[in-house]
This record gives sequence, structure tokens and C-alpha cells, in this order.
Amino acid sequence: MKTEIKKEKLVRRVNELFHDYTSEEYEKITHAEMINKEEERWARLKKYFENNGPLVVVDIGSGGGFVPFSISKYLKKEDTLVCTDVSQGMLDSLKNRLSKQNLKCNLQFSKLNSKSLNFKDSSIDIITVNSVLHHIADTQFFLNEIDRILKDKGILIIGHEPNINFYKNDALGQINFFLRAIFSPKDAIKDIALAFGIEEILDNASLFISKKRKKFVVERRKLAYKINDVLKKEKLIEAELSHRQIMSLVDYKTKGFNPRKLVPYKLLHIETYNHLRGINHKLPFIRQYAEKMRKKYPLDGRTFLAVYQKVQQL
Repeated sequence: MKTEIKKEKLVRRVNELFHDYTSEEYEKITHAEMINKEEERWARLKKYFENNGPLVVVDIGSGGGFVPFSISKYLKKEDTLVCTDVSQGMLDSLKNRLSKQNLKCNLQFSKLNSKSLNFKDSSIDIITVNSVLHHIADTQFFLNEIDRILKDKGILIIGHEPNINFYKNDALGQINFFLRAIFSPKDAIKDIALAFGIEEILDNASLFISKKRKKFVVERRKLAYKINDVLKKEKLIEAELSHRQIMSLVDYKTKGFNPRKLVPYKLLHIETYNHLRGINHKLPFIRQYAEKMRKKYPLDGRTFLAVYQKVQQL
């Protein structure tokens, strides 16, 4: 039990440090990528934010602010949107950018300082959780906390999470491996290196091959050093963690969740996407093939977006 608690604390602290130290980079790259690729999906959910009466909406793990930016346009003056994150750096950056927008709703910001969510029982109308679950060690406790603070008939939106059905679909797996080897060989090599635990060897070799790659590896190692320095001072680790080990704690659960069994709520909406795992869709025949896979395996895309309602199931 003590080992599990220590591991959970380590996962949480590594995520906090990683996102604090990379908040600026995250804002420039990850946030922009999400805006470009997912804004249309979230636009289809606007009806859930246009209900009568004042709403209290909590976005858990706001990060670069994709969800607050996407949904705030649908909220009214009397509505409240609370942005939360384990990283104070992320929250400060988000607060600065949102303050420059002409938003109608009441904005609040709250740092997540513990496992428990700092909200009263049955006090929240809508909870949004985007690209967060796979960063959490104790998923069930987190979902129980959501259940505690969400009102009856309240809405829960979980987005951009890995879908376990993708990893169970052998056909998609084989297609993905083949396409990555052809169109994204660097990523394919990275996958192999991670699978066989030789990422460090490849990093050492790349120092002598490419200046660009060398800079990337050096910056990555500096980040690992900074994180290890804090973890050692706080006595959360005894031996230093490699960059690979750190990232395995940041993306703690990458094999996915089953969106249909994740919470005991009524499923109102579900869509899965990324059937070819990010292979270049600009090529016409790749786009066509991706669409064919989406139609053939509508629930087996690598990532999912799901909307649930907290109602009594018969």
C-alpha cells in the first residue's frame, strides 16, 4: 500500500514539474495542434453549454487552455468557468491569455493541490476532462471525485484520451506499423527503440549525426536533470530517472480506456478518431484510407471524445 501511495505521489509530482518547466513550449506546440485538429469536434458539443440558468463548469487539467478557449464562447454572463491544473505555470500562462479575450462568463482559476477535487458535493453542472486521464495513477479515485462533485443529471465530457479498442484491433495495428515505416520512419524507429529500451543508445549516437537532433537531446537531458534535482531533494526518488522513465510517468496510462465502461453514466455522444495514428493525412489516398478505416471501425480510433450524463441507470 505504501509503495502504491509513493508511486502515485511521484506520478503527480513529475507531471506537475514537467508541465511547469515546459508550459511555454506546450502553449506554442500542443495547444496550437489541439486547436487545429479538435475545435470542430468540440463545436458539435455546444448544445450542452447553452442550457438555461447559470452554469458552473469546471475544466480539470486546463493545460494550454484548449477547452476553456473552445467552450467559453458558448457560456453566458451568469455562467462560471473554473480552470484547474496541477501546474501553476500552466495556470498563470492560461490566465494571462484568457484575460486578453473578451469573454462573457465569470472566470476562475484553481490549482489542484491534492488527489481530492476542491469542490463541494453535487455542486458542478458540467465537468470537462481533456487529455488528462492518462496522466493519473489512481484513475478510479479521480472518477469517484468527479462523481462526488457532479450534480444529478450533470454532464461529463472526456476528450482526447487513448482508446483501448484501438490497441485491441489487430488490423489497425498492422496497418499503422506499415504506414509509419513508410511515411514516418523516424517515428517508427522511435517506437522500436522504446519497445526494446535502447532509446538512450540512439540518443547518444544522434549526438554525432545531426546538430538539430543533438540540440533536442541536450535540452531533453537538461529537463530531466531539473526534474531529478527536485525529486531527489523531496526524497521521492533514490536513483535518477532517465528521460524515458520520466515520460512514462507523465503519460502514465497509454494503453487506453474503454469509453463505454469508463463511468456508470448514460452515454450521450461518442466519437473516435486518429485511426491511422497521425500518419500524414494531406496525401489524398491517405485521407481516403483513413476515412475508410473510420467507417469500418467507428469505435476503434486511437483517441475518443465522449459525453456522459449522470443519471440513474435502469
